This record gives sequence, structure tokens and C-alpha cells, in this order.
Amino acid sequence: VNQDNQIQLSEIADVIASKRQSVREKGRVPYIRIGNYQKTGIFGPKSLFSYIKPEATDNTVRVRINDILFSNTGTVGKTAIVRKSFGWIEGGIVAPQIFILRVKSTQVNPSYLYHMISKSQFIKYQISNFTRGTTIPRISKSDLENIVVSLPDLKTQQKTVNNIEKLETERDELQQRMNEINEIVEGEIARMKNIV
Repeated sequence: VNQDNQIQLSEIADVIASKRQSVREKGRVPYIRIGNYQKTGIFGPKSLFSYIKPEATDNTVRVRINDILFSNTGTVGKTAIVRKSFGWIEGGIVAPQIFILRVKSTQVNPSYLYHMISKSQFIKYQISNFTRGTTIPRISKSDLENIVVSLPDLKTQQKTVNNIEKLETERDELQQRMNEINEIVEGEIARMKNIV
């Protein structure tokens, strides 16, 4: 990492493109499409995934824990990180519209890189500049590899990740509570309609 903490993505992570897969033959391997994860990085339920049977000779790259999924077509830049809590996705295969970003440096916390890529305005600006196409926007593997990221020391990365994840947990708990309150309110309104 250079001294001003600016570094090209290709120096700290491999950007892996996948091949087109036949999804006709059903199997046990999760096939991950852009629609299988939300903009918040959360994966949808298992029931919404397709499961395929890759060819025996196929040496397709499989998803690992801590891989970052990055959509390269359509909704360019939609990201998710494969956490242990979504371990059932490990070994899955991604659609060609998704790049796998696999950290290759011990000086990079994968969660920090995920948060940088998904939330940094500086990185979003670069992605926007590298994105081509108006009808179906896309970014090339080589352009994504040239994205510049700011990378502090590992201790600072971990502290940042801890802070973000604490705040996200609090936000998710508040959202859950709001959903529960909304259900109660809707139940009361329905009950009032029955009285009138």
C-alpha cells in the first residue's frame, strides 16, 4: 500500500468474472443472480435461488466466505459480502452479470473493502465514470480493477467496520420495531373498521 493510502483495486483484490452456466439441469449448487441480494447486501431467502448442477469438467470459480459480489450489468455496483451467516451460499456460482472480488492482501479487511465499495461516494463516482451503455449499463473487469480505493491501516479498517456494523444493527433493530408497530396499527385500523 502506498503512503497516501490510495491504491488500485487490482493490487488488493482479484476481480473474477464468471462464465455463463446452464440453469436447465437442477442440482444442489446455488446460482446467484443480481436479484438474489438487496442493495443493503442482504441475501434473499434460499427458496428464491435457483440450484444448478454444474458440469463435472467445469472449473468455474465458486463463491467463498468473505467474497464480495459486485453487479457489473444493469444495476452496476450493487454489492453483497458472503458472510458466515450466509454460509449456505459458499460454493455457489454467480451469474455472468456479477464479478467476484476476492481480497488477496493480508492488509485488507474484506468487510472494510465491501463497505468502501458499497458506500463511498468517491468510489461510486469512479464506478459511474467507468460505466458504459445507456440502455443496459455495464462496467468492464479491467475498469473495475482500475478503481482507486483509500486504504488505512488494518486496525483503522477494523474499527471502521465495527462502528458501521454496530450502527447497521441498531438501524435493523429499529426497522424491525417499526414494522412491528405498523402491523399493530394496521390491526387496530382493521378492528375499527369492523366496529363501525
